[in-house]
Amino acid sequence: MIRNADLQISFTPASYDEGKQAKLDREPGFSLAAWQQRPESLGYVRVRNKNPFEKPQIQPNYLSHDEDRRVLLAGIKISRRIMNTEALAPYFDYEGYPGAHVQKDDELLDVARQRSTTLYHLMGTCRMATKTDPTAVVDDQLCIHGLQNVRVIDASIMPSMPSANLNAAVMMIAEKGADMILGSTTSSAIIMLGWALQKGLIPLGIDAVEKALKLNGIAINNNLAALKWRSVWRKFTGDYSTVSHINHSARHLVLYNRTLFFNHQYFIIISSKIAK
Repeated sequence: MIRNADLQISFTPASYDEGKQAKLDREPGFSLAAWQQRPESLGYVRVRNKNPFEKPQIQPNYLSHDEDRRVLLAGIKISRRIMNTEALAPYFDYEGYPGAHVQKDDELLDVARQRSTTLYHLMGTCRMATKTDPTAVVDDQLCIHGLQNVRVIDASIMPSMPSANLNAAVMMIAEKGADMILGSTTSSAIIMLGWALQKGLIPLGIDAVEKALKLNGIAINNNLAALKWRSVWRKFTGDYSTVSHINHSARHLVLYNRTLFFNHQYFIIISSKIAK
């Protein structure tokens, strides 16, 4: 059993030149890319001297951890199995890169080292944690430790890596941060709705949910909070009293509050040629 999602595979209806992203091949085809999530390899960024304009020394140590090599190797093999399925047979002629002759694990890892790269989604450079943590930059209000009236509200505050693209998580951080600046309770109302969704209480209606919230120690502590809570309820469920179903937007809300996202790190492209 894995602790977190560790692999994502994407399909592109285009053939790339020898596994190079975004550089199309001369022949038609399709490509699968295996993306490893939550890599374990650790590198470093070091200043070279006191000159702030001197470029730093960067050593990412890609694929230095056994787990990273295991996951990426599995991703390549799964991609190949998908390419050779019956469903894709009418469109599959041969594997253009790395080629069917490349089969041994060591050979596939060499391919990964030659062609893999990192991808977008940078995060965690201003880590959120308590001031007792030497790696912390901001606190749980997103304020910089040791400074007044300065907040950081973006992907850099993430204390650990989510399991996917950062877009939705950053939207959640931005909304929460804006509420903290304004002293708003909207985010609390959204969290209440997310909790009610997780517990399966939505079909019972808002009155029953409020009672359940109270019994579980989740208080709606003032009139403004109550108005915000009911406003959020109405927006995402469509009714103040009873709801027979949960809509798509509300389901996304739960995902936002549970941060079930995927972060692309390493990826390797396997290209195939379309059957003539």
